Amino acid sequence: MDSLPYEIYLVVDNARSQALTRAWDRFDDPSVATVDLYFRANTDVALVAVHLRTGRDRGRWIGQVVASGVAVIDPARMGDGDRRAFFATYLQSYEIVARGCSGVAGAMTALRSRPAAPSARGTGPASAITGDRDLERPRLGSEPDAPALPPIPTVGRGASTRATTLGMGAIRNPDPPPARARTIGDRGRDTEPLAPAPSAVVGQTVTVRFLRGGTWSPARLRSLSARGAYLVTGAPPRLNDDVHVALELGERSAVVRGCVYHVTTARDAAETGSSGFAVRFPIDPGPTRDRLVELLQQARTEGVVLKPPPSRTSVRFPVRWPVELRGADGQTVDVLDVSLGGLFISAPSPLHDAMMTAVVPIDVGDPPIEMRVRVARAITSSDATTRGLTAGYGVEIVDMSEGDRVRWTRFLGRVERRSGKSVLVGAAPRRLEAITRALTDAGYAVTSSADAGTLVRLADGPTLPDVAVIDESLLEQGVSSAWLEQMFTERQVPCVTVRGDAGRARLVVDRLLAVAAR
Repeated sequence: MDSLPYEIYLVVDNARSQALTRAWDRFDDPSVATVDLYFRANTDVALVAVHLRTGRDRGRWIGQVVASGVAVIDPARMGDGDRRAFFATYLQSYEIVARGCSGVAGAMTALRSRPAAPSARGTGPASAITGDRDLERPRLGSEPDAPALPPIPTVGRGASTRATTLGMGAIRNPDPPPARARTIGDRGRDTEPLAPAPSAVVGQTVTVRFLRGGTWSPARLRSLSARGAYLVTGAPPRLNDDVHVALELGERSAVVRGCVYHVTTARDAAETGSSGFAVRFPIDPGPTRDRLVELLQQARTEGVVLKPPPSRTSVRFPVRWPVELRGADGQTVDVLDVSLGGLFISAPSPLHDAMMTAVVPIDVGDPPIEMRVRVARAITSSDATTRGLTAGYGVEIVDMSEGDRVRWTRFLGRVERRSGKSVLVGAAPRRLEAITRALTDAGYAVTSSADAGTLVRLADGPTLPDVAVIDESLLEQGVSSAWLEQMFTERQVPCVTVRGDAGRARLVVDRLLAVAAR
């Protein structure tokens, strides 16, 4: 008989409407044992208690739910006090509607015949605003000093901006307890989350970037609320990392630091249609949260919805890789992401040929790969300005030899493994950019600094790198290599010293992290 040790709660706003319109049966699979349903009529919010069987598929199922935009409460991730408050107080405020259902769809069916109750909520379109209520917690002391962040690129100026320095690491906030509902903003109205509306016509939308190493990387929003967000990206941060998320809506913007509590990897993309991560925002009062709430309220007022990103089984990984295009438009261009089925290139001049031959150098010294590619889409300068992307061309791989296809798959595997690793680089200013570029271009998430004190603060932060790289140029400034290596060793972070050509840093890190071993 299967044991049932794990229980999570799906938070469903506008529950009666969603019970009728949402295809809940897609969440029913062997991972789900039984389902209970709790409901609060005056707010039309349901808590769906899902009892999950043990096994490897449990994580996949949770990833599928989070990627769909449904908010999740996981009591196992709460502190003892928060967990007691959830079961003793918060859950008790809901009526038990159904117990022991065989699936999520069966539990939601129980809501269809329930009469509607008066609601204090606004009457905006159900497709535009869905999700869980905003919740609060007592404030724990004062906020730490804000870290020094790289400038956020204005929408339309490119997909990423590299930073050579990053200040003190953020202090991770504990998981917020769902203690009691809170009204914020325009006195009496809840700040409700935005969720994808598949059929919506989107005018203005919320653009998003997250700080990956020392670079602001573009992403797509799958869902957004005052409690957190789900971002679709080919190179998500690590589980439990602190990450800064930058949001823009028209002239309004917010930068929020949160904790990553779920990661949907490239391996999960076949099941979920995308890779990405879910981040939980702290709910302590302060200017940062006020700006986020104001942005959400503006989005709701303007009827903004999130256009769902396209479903992909072939995940795109960020790089900056040189590629030679052969044909009438022959030129060498930079590839900004790679996938099993295509490339996105930033070409200095327009591409007029629909079909071309692309020659891609390989990172292990083998002969370059040749492939026939076709221009599948173009992002013009005006599109880039509107969507916060880089202008360029998406090209589809049409044909390559079987041997080159094998080598291309192995190359992508190396890029994927790099994309999940964080590297800290210390070097003198004259060398810092070159070393950082060599690692970032190959797919690593890189944080760098020319200041030994900043390296110490980063080493003391809650989010540690997978490896630290110290260039000999930093040691020439009087910094002790033995002291630095001891500092990182005490934190169980491998530390290596590199000399000579900046490109060697990538080879050293590849060997240390066994990137090319598989």
